Amino acid sequence: MSEDDFRLNARFAEGAAFDVSMLRHIREVNRKEMVIFPWRKGDILVLDNLLTAHGRMPFTGNRKIILAMT
Repeated sequence: MSEDDFRLNARFAEGAAFDVSMLRHIREVNRKEMVIFPWRKGDILVLDNLLTAHGRMPFTGNRKIILAMT
C-alpha cells in the first residue's frame, strides 16, 4: 500500500513524513481502542483535545456544532 492509498497523512513535528507502516499501525490500534456509543437527541460531548484522539463515524441528518475553547 502506498502513501497515496491513505486519505490522510501525518508528519512529525520537524516535518518528516510518517512511514506508511507507522500510519497503518496507528490506524490499527485506533480501530481496536475505539469507543462507539449511541447518540440520542440532546446528547453533548465534552473532551480534552490534548488527551483524546477523537473523530466521528459517517452519519446522515442535521448536526449542530457548539464550540467553546479555553
